[in-house]
Parts: sequence; structure tokens; C-alpha cells
Amino acid sequence: MEILMIKLHANREDQPMNGIMLLNKHLPLTCTEHCPNFQLAHLTEYVQANGINLAILNPEQVHPYYTIPYALLHDLKKKQARLDCLMMYSYETIASYDYGFSENWAELQSYFKEIRYLA
Repeated sequence: MEILMIKLHANREDQPMNGIMLLNKHLPLTCTEHCPNFQLAHLTEYVQANGINLAILNPEQVHPYYTIPYALLHDLKKKQARLDCLMMYSYETIASYDYGFSENWAELQSYFKEIRYLA
């Protein structure tokens, strides 16, 4: 599996990374690659293999991942959090949000040192 990483800021290699997973439950379910369970399985495997600590920004958060970019942005702003990486299965996870809310997507990216797409 090829990993595409977009570095936004310098990263210290000597410390474990803190990150957040973002899934898109609204991608076409006819394509196995994009169903939420497929995305979650691959992201979870990647997190475990790379020793990434999943950040929990909201104590009432039910899952260790986000599915709504705006909710993630809201929690990042509220906590004033700066994290190492935002992980998504592919750019398609965020494409419609980027297209419709490009300023919000740019702001969301600013909270992370890098964005990682697994496919």
C-alpha cells in the first residue's frame, strides 16, 4: 500500500505521533474500497503499524475517528489543538468538502503537521 504524505510543518522524529482519522461515510458504497468499514480497517492497521496515538478532542466522542470535517474543525478550534497528522483513506474522503468549503479545509489542514492519504 503506497502512502501519500503531504508535510505541512516540520516533524520531530523522536516522539510518537499524535493523529486523527477522518472517514467519509457518504462515499459510494458500491465500491468496496470506499465503504466506511474498509476505510476504518485500513486506517486502524496503519495507526497500529506506525505507533500513532489517536487524539480524542471531545470527551463525549463515541468513536476514535471523525466523519464530519466541520465537527473536527470545531473541536480543534475549541481545544486549540495542534497535532502531527490527519489520516484519511484517500483524497476522495475530503474532496467534496475541499470543493465546497475550501477555506475551511485550508483552516483544518493548518492544525496538522501533515496530511496522510493511504490510497
